[in-house]
Amino acid sequence: MAATRKPGLIALFDVDGTLTAPRKVVTPQMLEFMHKLRKVVTVGVVGGSDLVKISEQLGKTVANDFDYVFAENGLVAYKDGKLIGTQSLKSFLGDDKLKEFINFTLHYIADLDIPIKRGTFIEFRSGMLNVSPIGRNCSQEERDDFEKYDKVHNIRARMVSVLREKFAHFNLTFSIGGQISFDVFPQGWDKTYCLRYLDDFHVIHFFGDKTYKGGNDFEIYDSELTVGHTEMLEFMHKLRKVVTIGVVGGSDLVKISEQLGKTVVNDFDYVFAENGLVAYKDGKLIGTQSLKSFLGDEKLKEFINFTLHYIADLDVPIKRGTFIEFRSGMLNVSPIGRNCSQEERDDFEKYDKLCLSNEINDWCKMLKSSAIMFRLELQAC
Repeated sequence: MAATRKPGLIALFDVDGTLTAPRKVVTPQMLEFMHKLRKVVTVGVVGGSDLVKISEQLGKTVANDFDYVFAENGLVAYKDGKLIGTQSLKSFLGDDKLKEFINFTLHYIADLDIPIKRGTFIEFRSGMLNVSPIGRNCSQEERDDFEKYDKVHNIRARMVSVLREKFAHFNLTFSIGGQISFDVFPQGWDKTYCLRYLDDFHVIHFFGDKTYKGGNDFEIYDSELTVGHTEMLEFMHKLRKVVTIGVVGGSDLVKISEQLGKTVVNDFDYVFAENGLVAYKDGKLIGTQSLKSFLGDEKLKEFINFTLHYIADLDVPIKRGTFIEFRSGMLNVSPIGRNCSQEERDDFEKYDKLCLSNEINDWCKMLKSSAIMFRLELQAC
């Protein structure tokens, strides 16, 4: 039976920091989730970037992949793949005011003492200016470094404070977003601008990351017209009232509970631990599968003994504990040991990409060529 959409309800998502990491491409898993969600509710996206940049993150067919796409906070609006509205900063402010603002901002950036500068310090968009003290042409590594530097030295916040005071008579809004920049636009042209296109919906769920005052999601998150969310779990719980929601993870139920809460089996309609080998519906256990009964103790011991010898002979920078974790339906094997710290996890991941991939592949080949026939879930985390 085909799913039917819940009428009068829309799920509206921010792009940077919500559907994607800042300026990164959306993951296939997130796109698949959006595709499935769209079958039961109307789905839209709203971002401060122009359509070109949103397309770089969400795909070239983004205008057709979502019911509504609002670029530049909704100043460029699409519905069902068709343009339904635009607004221009140039016609609103006029060239004289634009030049006055741009000239002052360029002088400010020229006098600003920060570790590096690149290019594209001011980007002119249809409905706003995007200002970046470091310049948008920096690399991803430079973005990450500037974001850390900015959190300590408040470069963007101080610059916004100066510009807000200097151009108070322009009635502009300054909205810090992403890692390296802030948006400048007339008051009322924040993300709430897109809501004028959503009069047909009596419930608008908005999900964003920068929902604090001064963040570029604050106004729409705080609006009386929306139900704002900053946590995906919070959103899922409310969405569960109108659609069936389930979660599936490779970890056992204990670890899933540590991440999603002790009441996880009651908070979701379906919970599948260990890839579904332990399954719950409406809080009740509905199925289990046991690796022990499937393989038997002799094969388990054979595999475990071989693996322990391999890890014992493996030359890696550090080793901790819990190299093999026995779960109901699988074994989780870690060359470094699961009892490492988060910093050690991160270091090992980098080391693994550089040095261990060939060794791990050889290990897998040896295991596959042995007499043991089973499905191995191998994780280096």
